[in-house]
Amino acid sequence: MRGLVLQGVGLACAAIPVGSSRGVAEVLALLSLTAGLLLAWAALTHLGDQWRVNAVVTEDHRLVTSGPYRVVRHPIYTSLLAMVAGTGLLVTSWVLLAAALLFYAAGTEIRVRSEDALLASHFGAEHEAWRRRTKTWIPWVH
Repeated sequence: MRGLVLQGVGLACAAIPVGSSRGVAEVLALLSLTAGLLLAWAALTHLGDQWRVNAVVTEDHRLVTSGPYRVVRHPIYTSLLAMVAGTGLLVTSWVLLAAALLFYAAGTEIRVRSEDALLASHFGAEHEAWRRRTKTWIPWVH
C-alpha cells in the first residue's frame, strides 16, 4: 500500500499546473505519453486476465515472459513512469517533475520488490531465470 501511495504522490506532483508550455518539452511529452500508452497496452495484452492492481498469484497463474516482459519484468510500471514524465513535461515545473519522478520511483521500488518476492515464491527457478535475463522496470537498469 505504501508503494501505491508514493506512486500516487508522484503522479499528483507531475499534474500540478505551473507556468506555460516549454516548446521542445511538449514534443518530448507527447513521445513519452505515446510510448507509455503503447507499452501499457502491450503489457496488459500479454497479461490478459491475470492483471490486478494488487499482485496476487492464483492457482492457474502462469509466469508471463513474452512481449514487453522479455525486456522488463514490470512494464506497466515502466509505462506509468513514461506517463508521469510526459504529464510533468506538459504541465508542471522542473522541480515538481523531479519530485514526481522521485516519489514515483520510490513507490515503484516498494511494489516491485514485493511483487518479485511473491512471484519468486510461487515460480522458483523459472522466476529466477527470468529475473537474471531481464531488467526490473527501467530497461537499462537492473
